Amino acid sequence: MDIRKKRGILQLVWEFIHPAVTPQPPKNMYYTVWKSTANGNWYWNLKAANHEKIATSEGYVTKQGALHSIELVKGSNNAPVIEI
Repeated sequence: MDIRKKRGILQLVWEFIHPAVTPQPPKNMYYTVWKSTANGNWYWNLKAANHEKIATSEGYVTKQGALHSIELVKGSNNAPVIEI
C-alpha cells in the first residue's frame, strides 16, 4: 500500500477517535480580550451576536485590570443615560 494512502487512513482513524472540537459562534453579545503586541497593554471589545464591535476599552497594564473593567461594564445595566 502506498505510504500516502496509509497516512490518509491513519488521519481518518485519528479524526474519528479524536474529533476536532469546533467552537460554536456566540448567540448573544460577547467580549474579546487581547494583549497588544505594540505596547503590551490589555484591551477588550464588546461585540454583538453578529460580531460587530459595540464598544472598546482603553488599555490596561494587566489582564486582571481589563477583566475587572468588563465586570464593571456588566454591572452597569442600571446606570442612567445622561444627555450632555
